Amino acid sequence: MINTSIILYKRKLCKNNTYPVKIYFSINGKPIFVKTGLFLTAEEWESFDINPSPEQKNIKKYLTGKQLQVDGRLLEMERSNQLHLVSAKLLHDER
Repeated sequence: MINTSIILYKRKLCKNNTYPVKIYFSINGKPIFVKTGLFLTAEEWESFDINPSPEQKNIKKYLTGKQLQVDGRLLEMERSNQLHLVSAKLLHDER
């Protein structure tokens, strides 16, 4: 079983002071980041757990759904011994 995490990808600051939100996991030590299509400021990201607004709750639901999609696809690939074929593009394109 591969564990996935939702992260704020701080290596890439966008022009509007936001960062992409990505789903992260690694296979054989190789890090893989899957795009979610969301961009947040560091302040927005940090406030998610304190007192989330209704909009933030919807964003969390969306991200959880994306993470479950990636988890499901990884499980399928693991069962069919195809993990060596995994790429961020493959998982992103199979929405």
